[in-house]
Amino acid sequence: MKHTPLNIKFILLALFMLLLPSKSMLYALTGNKNAEILVVTNRPSVSTESIYPFLNKVCESNYLRYLRVNKSSDSNYEVVSLDSADFFSEVISIQENWLLFVHGDSKTFEQAVQRGIKIQNLHNVRVIVFSWSSKDSNLNGLRNLYTSQENVAKSVGHFNSIICSIKQLREEHRDFWEEHKLSLFLHSLGNYYLQKMVELDWLPIEPSPIFDNIIINAAAVNQRYHKEWVEKLRCASNIFIISNRHDVNLKGARIFTRAGRQLGEDVRMPLAGNAIYINFSRSVGFRFPTFDTHTYFINSIPLKSENIRYFYTEIFNGIIPDFNDISRFSERRDGLGFDVNF
Repeated sequence: MKHTPLNIKFILLALFMLLLPSKSMLYALTGNKNAEILVVTNRPSVSTESIYPFLNKVCESNYLRYLRVNKSSDSNYEVVSLDSADFFSEVISIQENWLLFVHGDSKTFEQAVQRGIKIQNLHNVRVIVFSWSSKDSNLNGLRNLYTSQENVAKSVGHFNSIICSIKQLREEHRDFWEEHKLSLFLHSLGNYYLQKMVELDWLPIEPSPIFDNIIINAAAVNQRYHKEWVEKLRCASNIFIISNRHDVNLKGARIFTRAGRQLGEDVRMPLAGNAIYINFSRSVGFRFPTFDTHTYFINSIPLKSENIRYFYTEIFNGIIPDFNDISRFSERRDGLGFDVNF
């Protein structure tokens, strides 16, 4: 009898996952203020036309595609291919803060673009999307997850190329970056790229940072030993690790696979000394629709909570929030960083 509550929890979790909303609900835009976005992808295309149908696989070569994408309607995209020099010239020509966004699992090219546009409009920051192969329509959830993990391992060199290009851009245009911020935002399984880069010792150690903020958000990576690889990150001024122990997606990864406790779900000691830990277990917690427990930087949560929206707007724009403001944050008694007030 003592095991019954745990079994019931597992059954309920499986039912919750089945209740996840449709794609149209997940990716509906809150507005169309700025539907143009820059995208880097390692997905191969099957056409040379102006609108590319990108495959959900990793390009076999080291070739990256640099794109300007304009979303003219819910289903129409104008995709313009750029060479890398023109791509980064466009970045420098736009006098705003920038965010490099690495999405998580189960995103098509179109869904990754939609999510980047939503971040760009909601949080008033210009976004570069790294759209990597993370969704195979022929595979179910768990098999797709395993394939996505393999795709990260196959394409970590592509991500390294992007980081090197950004490093060069920062060095060559110091005046621009003295006036504007540049941050890196990795969501869910996208954080596996960062962990792999550290394990391969590919991230540069800079006398001045490449990124103002690195945001490790709802990370779908094992939390055990995270201190070791996070403390090797020396390319950012600030590192934020964001979690919610009621995150249904990450609980599913732990329960139904051998992934173990996930960093974005259940942070435990020892902590990385160079990171700031932010916990959404109280402010977001468990709720319906269940995807809000995992993706609370867009969709309904930041529209309901001005404090949560403002928190993400700040860190996406390279700003350090004022954690002494007790109206917005509470220091946790267990020593695991700060709670965010709803």
